[in-house]
Amino acid sequence: MNSYKRPWWLIVNKPPGLVTTITEETVPSQQQFAVQGRPLIQGLAWLTWGPAGAVLTVALVTVMALVLNIREQSMLARGLIIAAFLILPALVWGLITLLLARLSRPYLQAEQAADQQTCTVRLNQDLGQISVISDDRELTLAYNDVKQAKLEPVVGAKNLNAVQLTLDTVNGPIIVLPEALGNQSQKADLVNAIQKTLQNYATQKNLKE
Repeated sequence: MNSYKRPWWLIVNKPPGLVTTITEETVPSQQQFAVQGRPLIQGLAWLTWGPAGAVLTVALVTVMALVLNIREQSMLARGLIIAAFLILPALVWGLITLLLARLSRPYLQAEQAADQQTCTVRLNQDLGQISVISDDRELTLAYNDVKQAKLEPVVGAKNLNAVQLTLDTVNGPIIVLPEALGNQSQKADLVNAIQKTLQNYATQKNLKE
């Protein structure tokens, strides 16, 4: 995961965690689970620069009314000033929101891409191997070296329900999906798929022997 510095004017709402999708692809003797987590980023132009533009518009219309000494103007002129007070702030608010939404879109997409996390879990039944390919590593383990796949609580996490998907191997535990990548249900489904594959492989191996 890379850090991304957004423009100073781009104010966003970025909740913790990632929105994760898991795509399963099955071919003969092999299952593959592609896991992708992307941050949820929402631009707040409508809640920041929009109101600021509306307030500035009100101030400008007020100054214009004072300069023109609106009380001494005709009914038509006074009516136009009142209409400007009612219409222009909302119009400016909307235009600023639309403009900044368009300008901020590529920056939001770039930040999502920079902060995304991916992991591919590949189960090869013919070779009896499980491969884990993430953004910062790639490893392959023999099924015989994997004792089990399981969910473990994350020590020190603020969320008491936070879990990580771990492979318990002969050389110690290996974290496959960390806390941020995938929710508990998604990780549980992946654990079940891995466990089922390990059990089927063990059964077939015993039958051959």
